[in-house]
Amino acid sequence: MMCTRRCWPGRSGWRRCWWGTGEAELVQGELGDGFAAGRRASPLRKAGLSSGAMGSHLITLGEFIGMYLLVWSPVLWAVAGLDGVAALADFRASLPRVRRALAHIPTGMMFDDHEVTDDWNIRQSWVDGVGRSALGRRVVRNALAAYAVFQHWGNVPREFSGGRPGAEVLKALAGGAGAGAPEALDEVLGALPSGLSGWRGAGGGARTRCSRWWRWTAGRAGSTGDGGASG
Repeated sequence: MMCTRRCWPGRSGWRRCWWGTGEAELVQGELGDGFAAGRRASPLRKAGLSSGAMGSHLITLGEFIGMYLLVWSPVLWAVAGLDGVAALADFRASLPRVRRALAHIPTGMMFDDHEVTDDWNIRQSWVDGVGRSALGRRVVRNALAAYAVFQHWGNVPREFSGGRPGAEVLKALAGGAGAGAPEALDEVLGALPSGLSGWRGAGGGARTRCSRWWRWTAGRAGSTGDGGASG
């Protein structure tokens, strides 16, 4: 997931919308100028990511959360300092209709690589390369944690209560104080599987316990099952 406009990550207004600044400060300390909008491609490429447009790729959990808050509703655009950005005017003008549609039409959500990064888990060598990088693992983990909260929670709300995986995600993020999604969530989220055949449901190999959690079937209002794959 990326922002292709240099005006997004790093703007003072946008930064105020972040879910805490602790992780942003940590990553900025590690990457230096490589954390600035438009300059992220080099460190992310070294981290194993392979998208062709990574200059302003999202990194921190706060950025992923901010993205969701801004792309589905116009409410926070003024707070983020984006209302006057001419390059985004047409997109901004469409958001009231998007918000109304999502409020009135039952919608099932699913992820593909664009919820995370282009080419996510495209081949085992990609998984292994990103898995060796703390920055690469951070991007994938934060992207999936944000997806879980902003999309998957609506698919299977019962999975976010009791001792189920979604409840673990919510508990971990609530106690994070803006530090990003903790590494302990890697197994729950299934960010980087050890065997792609198992991760894709063909049997064997995957080191995560998330496969069934990411699967759901739409049924009667308020009900879900374990059938069709959501990602």
